[in-house]
Amino acid sequence: MYFKLAQLEPAGDEYLAVGKTAPVGPLHKDALLQAMAAFEKARPPNTAGKRQLLPVDRKFAEAIDLYATLFPADQQLVSVIFRNGQLFYDYGDYDEAIKRFGLIVTRYPDHENAGPAGDRILAALSKAQDYENIEDWARKLKKAKAFSSKDQQQRLDRLIVESLQKSGDKYAEAGKYEQAVAFYLRVPKEFPAHPDAAQSMMNAGVMYEKAKRAEDAAAIYLELADKFGASEQGEKAAVAAAQVYERVLYYDRAAKVYELVVAKFGKSPAAVDALYNAGLLRQALGQNDQAIAHYQDYA
Repeated sequence: MYFKLAQLEPAGDEYLAVGKTAPVGPLHKDALLQAMAAFEKARPPNTAGKRQLLPVDRKFAEAIDLYATLFPADQQLVSVIFRNGQLFYDYGDYDEAIKRFGLIVTRYPDHENAGPAGDRILAALSKAQDYENIEDWARKLKKAKAFSSKDQQQRLDRLIVESLQKSGDKYAEAGKYEQAVAFYLRVPKEFPAHPDAAQSMMNAGVMYEKAKRAEDAAAIYLELADKFGASEQGEKAAVAAAQVYERVLYYDRAAKVYELVVAKFGKSPAAVDALYNAGLLRQALGQNDQAIAHYQDYA
């Protein structure tokens, strides 16, 4: 009746109402297909620029979601879900877009749109700067068939590392230093060979310092110097550990770490300074023989 009168949205409402009835019967599939067709036709022509999300779009999405729930084996539905997800994506309604793209990735992993759907999930989360969910979805996509190639796996690993770092940065900027530490430390723990592993560990030490947890900061710096001694951050971390101990008046510990810098990093400028500082601290501790030996080596 409504179709004959060209009242498309009311017609869609009627068909959707049939699709919502229980129990599911022979009329449900056709009713929901008719509802989707009506709602899609009821949309006004696309206009240039950003458009306002219309109520009919959400009805269209509701019909699709219900159809996917009741008839999940229908492979032709995937292209409709993808198109609807793209609609929400274009509007900037990323939560609704991700819901639909995620449905494709999880329920239809073999479909040709599974890969593009996963890409759009990550793009939507990136636009929203939702780094913790980027990490979560990147881990899910690592298990998806569409992302099983070596290049895709490496790409997802990079995204996970970047999201961990940016989550750490976000908490650091908010003054939540201990939460930032947790994210930064996951990089060297989970991806020790990554080029940013040492820097992330250094960031964790800095956060512990800001949180007034000097001993924890020094411990992180020393672990970094041990694990990544060959990196640029390794020497910096060892010196930072000594300086932390010195600031909190743990002179004996500071002297030992300065001596570690000398032993581990040889004749570098930082090691030369560390040798002199070790001499000063040994002298302050009344350990004159050790102090004299350091001064003689320094000279």
